[in-house]
Amino acid sequence: MLVRENRMQMFFKAAIFSAAGVAVLAGCSTHLDKTAPARTAWEMGEADAAQAALKPFVWKYENTDDEVIWRLEYGAAAHASGDVKKSAESFEAAEKKMSFLENNTDAVIADEADAILANKSQLPYRGRNYDRIMMSAYQALNYMELGDFRRAETSLKRMEDYQQNAKSTNLKNIERAQKALSAAQKKSQSASYDVSKTLSDAGVENALKSVYGDDFSAKERGRRPSGDYVNPFAYWLSGIYFSTRPEDSSGKEKAADFFRLADKSAGGKNAGLKADRKLADALADGDIASMPPRTYIIFEKGAAPLRVQSKVDLPIYIANGNAPHVTMNFPHLKRSPLFKDDVSVIADGKEVKLERIADMDAIIEHEFDEELPGVITKTVVSAAVKADLQVSSKQAEDDGLAGFAVNVAGSIYQSVVNDADLRTWTSLPKEILTASFDTPKNGSVRVGEVALALNPDSTNVILIRKTAAGAKTTVRSFELPTQKNAAK
Repeated sequence: MLVRENRMQMFFKAAIFSAAGVAVLAGCSTHLDKTAPARTAWEMGEADAAQAALKPFVWKYENTDDEVIWRLEYGAAAHASGDVKKSAESFEAAEKKMSFLENNTDAVIADEADAILANKSQLPYRGRNYDRIMMSAYQALNYMELGDFRRAETSLKRMEDYQQNAKSTNLKNIERAQKALSAAQKKSQSASYDVSKTLSDAGVENALKSVYGDDFSAKERGRRPSGDYVNPFAYWLSGIYFSTRPEDSSGKEKAADFFRLADKSAGGKNAGLKADRKLADALADGDIASMPPRTYIIFEKGAAPLRVQSKVDLPIYIANGNAPHVTMNFPHLKRSPLFKDDVSVIADGKEVKLERIADMDAIIEHEFDEELPGVITKTVVSAAVKADLQVSSKQAEDDGLAGFAVNVAGSIYQSVVNDADLRTWTSLPKEILTASFDTPKNGSVRVGEVALALNPDSTNVILIRKTAAGAKTTVRSFELPTQKNAAK
């Protein structure tokens, strides 16, 4: 006997045949797949080639839900290659899109609800806290190098706001995700599945431990210590700018405050940072009239973790008593290899010690772990809705070829649309190391085989990047004029 189909079931059957056809003909391409050519160039230290490989994607995904992530990727590659204007344009476009999405909460919730029912990678990429902070840091560096100090200060202010608001932003994101989850469950027009039963299944925790490790329980249940979402490098960069270009006494106090925050958030382990803080305190207290000519080194080392996915078969409990096992794809982070060979920096005949100021792996993993409980729940709900509708659609068909077709197409559909969202900013570094010292009187600094001629009477910034062991090291520098020497 045929069961009358509701509109959602009819939509599902149409969708599974469509998705199955697409899967067979084209396969399913993730962000990991799309960025592969650029990452290959990036890992070799060929920033120009990475920028060129990313350019078509910026055009392709302009004004789409993926625009932000491609703008970030391209902006970082352009910054590394020295194409500073293009980098600045890309980051400004990314920030504009982020602001638009942030100010259209209801639309985002609706998009997220639809994505839960379809494919989680279809929801708009709004940027994570660490994305916003690093985007603003790169942008500030871009404008400093271009000599556009008004825009540099705007970027630093944005960066400060993102740092201060990161925790509240994360809470808003969690609340928004919960609303989207409720909306998705209402849209499914079904209450015949029991997600809580799946999540409390004795075998589920062990299955997820195979993906997330033995500490999965602490992460999933929220017992992981909740730290700040701060990046010490961002505070340090603001300290450099305001100590070099203070407009008045409040600017000098800002510099001291930012260096203090950088030192504190870095755990007090960076000796060079302590020296910067001491100088900034002397400036703020009036013990020195201005900062001496200083040289600051920023060494971006390695590559940020990738988001990859693992397939796990979990039971879905539905009202008819069945508990079919459905294949779900769960995202997890894959760290890039650690390499020990740092670059050699010589100034005044002495080796300059580079010290880590920001562990980007840890910063990214912290935010990933905070998102994890919601990601797991949404993944299970998404699979449950599709499994439930697939069962209903099978029941609506006579046994035979039609039922078999729905079964096969539904299985392919589950495989395609249950892909995890693997979008992440892949061109971020693994860690950031810094150093600072008085600029040599002769202005000569050597970085590896590269000899730099710096202005001995000014503040200088040296940018170094090495993405992998054996990769090409890129080096360039720019002058940051002090306020007293700056053009009015």
